[in-house]
Amino acid sequence: MITPHRLLIALLAVLAMSFGGQAKADLSDTEPGMTFSGSSSGIGPAGATVGWSFSLDSARTVTHLGMYDGDGNPTDYDRQTGIWDSTGTLMGSVVFPAGSTPGDGYILDDYEDGSIKDFRYVALSVTLQAGTYNIGTYYPENHQPGCRFDLQTLTPMDGLTYLGTRYHSGGGWGNPDTESTNDNGYVGPNVRFSIAEPLLGDLDGDGDVDLLDFGAFQANFTGPTGSGMTPGDGDLDGDGDVDLLDFGAFQANFTGPGGGMTVNPEPATLALVGLGGLGLLLRRRRRR
Repeated sequence: MITPHRLLIALLAVLAMSFGGQAKADLSDTEPGMTFSGSSSGIGPAGATVGWSFSLDSARTVTHLGMYDGDGNPTDYDRQTGIWDSTGTLMGSVVFPAGSTPGDGYILDDYEDGSIKDFRYVALSVTLQAGTYNIGTYYPENHQPGCRFDLQTLTPMDGLTYLGTRYHSGGGWGNPDTESTNDNGYVGPNVRFSIAEPLLGDLDGDGDVDLLDFGAFQANFTGPTGSGMTPGDGDLDGDGDVDLLDFGAFQANFTGPGGGMTVNPEPATLALVGLGGLGLLLRRRRRR
């Protein structure tokens, strides 16, 4: 039996927890944001950050940022790939150091026959909410490995919309937020996402488990005698009710607003959830 005393002990344990993301070291359980086929090769453009713009229908976790390297050339200069949000904030970036080759620990991916192959990737973990983003790779000098342009086919993953080619108008490393007349290029950067799975406890479907979801959880609370409930109602252990066992699963998956693997919920927020669980317990006791 779960007593108020035990629930308070569990609350103290939760307050000591922190939530953090770990970069994924391989490409398993990930998918590319875009696949490409049919293009001319290129080296430049020198001294510029080029790439493309896209939008996401829902929150997704980035696992890798990549750079095209179809010929396996060592980098003569540092290359950098990054993603910016619609306000120009850099959400995450990776560096491919000068002199590095695909064999230097970078992850290579070969797409299906007939498409552009060989992006080298570096792992990171960043959660992007639904919205518009720019991705770009910086080419400091006119040297290999270069980008591709004049693409014939661009195929976005489900939930991602390609919005066209972009470049950084100021030159150098920066947000590629200027639209290019070359609609089907440049392919320097790419991004990989974790394969989307429903986030257990995200009852309102906005990509996080926060106090809004807890409000829905409370409203659907049945106790162990309930039936007919679903995971979308808060039945997180699949036994048909919404009770304190489900609350334990909800608490374990709590991310706070923004969700994903990079969020650190504030202690005060976690305390509210824990006290809410205590309220559920007391509510159950009064019903007896």
